Amino acid sequence: MTRRLVLPLVAALLVAACHTTATGGTVAAVPATAGAMYTPVVRAGGLLFLAGKVASDSLGRGIRAETREILANIRRDLERAGSGMDRVAKCTVFLVDIAEWGAMNEAYAPFFPGVKPARTAVQIVATPRQGARVEIECIAAAR
Repeated sequence: MTRRLVLPLVAALLVAACHTTATGGTVAAVPATAGAMYTPVVRAGGLLFLAGKVASDSLGRGIRAETREILANIRRDLERAGSGMDRVAKCTVFLVDIAEWGAMNEAYAPFFPGVKPARTAVQIVATPRQGARVEIECIAAAR
């Protein structure tokens, strides 16, 4: 399947999964804080879509500390939504410096001791929080 066919297909599947119906549909699994421009966790059918997270408390302490903080926050949000790290199917990791992938991976691996989720890592120019080195988003199965 060519790239031109895959991306529209993925978009169509996501739209179908997020279509609101009387028997379910899209709901905030973890509500947004006042004034936020996004919802941290959205449930669409049997899936949980977690917005990208960046570190705050560990900024300036290195990629490992940032990664641990982010994944701890992801675990917290999944638990608040009634799921867990063992239900994560896919993560996307956005790195300011792709050379830090190995160090990020060292901190990432302990959060997924069983089957590892599918993952994509890409280099970006910057994260939304000045000074942050990494942002991580996930898709997980709801319980």
